[in-house]
Amino acid sequence: MKLKDRLPNMSVDDSLALLQTNGMLIKRPFLLAERFGLAGFKEANWEKRLLPVRSA
Repeated sequence: MKLKDRLPNMSVDDSLALLQTNGMLIKRPFLLAERFGLAGFKEANWEKRLLPVRSA
């Protein structure tokens, strides 16, 4: 699809339309929160963001 070349010049609407027609373009799992986002699964990243801080 040569997306590397096309994406910089695509509108947001065109980008979203492409994602709607081809779900394989989305890295899963993903999480969007108010102050951060996570894409793909690297356990350490998810733990850092989602688990409460433990006191010693």
